[in-house]
Amino acid sequence: MSAQSVQTASDAPAGASRVPLATAGLLIGMLLSVLDQTVVAIALPDIAADLGGMDAIGWIVTSYVLASTTTGALYGRFSDRFGRRAVFVTAVAVFIAGSVLCGLAQSTPS
Repeated sequence: MSAQSVQTASDAPAGASRVPLATAGLLIGMLLSVLDQTVVAIALPDIAADLGGMDAIGWIVTSYVLASTTTGALYGRFSDRFGRRAVFVTAVAVFIAGSVLCGLAQSTPS
C-alpha cells in the first residue's frame, strides 16, 4: 500500500462525514417540537386547572398557535440571512429558556 492511496479525513468530501451528525441534530429538533405540541395538547387542561386559569385556556391556546406560526416563519427568514446552524441553535436555546420559565410559573396571568 503506497502513501498516495491512503485517504485522510481532510481529503474526504466535506459533507460526507457530517451527514449523520446533521441528521441527528435535526431529529432532536423535531423531537423537541413534537414533545412540545404533545404536552400542550394533552396536558394543558390539567396545567391550567392546577394554576387556576381554566377561564383563560382559550387565550393560552390562541397565543400558543400564534407564537408557533410566527416563530416558524421568522426562523425560516433568519436562517436564510444568518445561516441554518446559528438560527437552529438559537431556536433550541429560546425553546429551553421558555420551557424553564413555564416550569417556574406559579399561576396564570389574570
